[in-house]
Amino acid sequence: MKEHLARLQAAQAEVKTATDKIAELTAKADSMRGSLESLRISAAEKSAAKERVLDKFVRGEAIQADVDRAREAHDKAEGMLRDSRDLAGATDRVIKELERKIPELVSREALAERDLWRAVADRERDEAIKAAGDRVWRYFAACNAGAGGANFPNFFTDIFGPLRLDQVQELKEKLRREVFGDRKA
Repeated sequence: MKEHLARLQAAQAEVKTATDKIAELTAKADSMRGSLESLRISAAEKSAAKERVLDKFVRGEAIQADVDRAREAHDKAEGMLRDSRDLAGATDRVIKELERKIPELVSREALAERDLWRAVADRERDEAIKAAGDRVWRYFAACNAGAGGANFPNFFTDIFGPLRLDQVQELKEKLRREVFGDRKA
C-alpha cells in the first residue's frame, strides 16, 4: 500500500508543479505584455529620433556620430522589443503546453487514488476474512442446509444489520486519516 500512496503523492505533486508553473508563467506573461507596450513606445520614439537626426544630417546640421548614435539607440530599442516579443511568444507556448498536459496529469492522479483505495479495500477484505475465518461461510451453509435458506443479497444484512450511511461515512473518514494522516487526499 505504501507504493500506492507514494504513487498518488507523486501524481499530486506533478499536478501541483504544473499548475504552479502555469500560474508563475502567466504572471510573467502578463508582466511582459505590460512592458511590451512601453518597449513599443520607446522603439517608436527612437525611430522618430533617428529620422530627425537623419533629416538634420542631410541638412548639414548633424554629424555622422549623431546618426550612428541615433541608429544604435533605434536598433537597441527594436532589438529589445523583438526579444521581448519572442520571449512572450515562447512563454505563451509553454503555458499552452502545460495546460494541455494538465488533464493527463489529473487523470493519472485519479487513477493512482483509485489504485490506492483498491489496495486499502483489498487489505480490509483480507483482514475481514482473517477475522471471520470461515465462520461466515459456515453460517451461510447452515442457513442453506435447512434453517430456512439464506438469501445471498441480504446475507450480510442478516449478519451485520442494515447499512448505516453515517457509520459508513465515519469509517471512510477514519480510513482517510489512516492512509493520509492529517493531509487531505
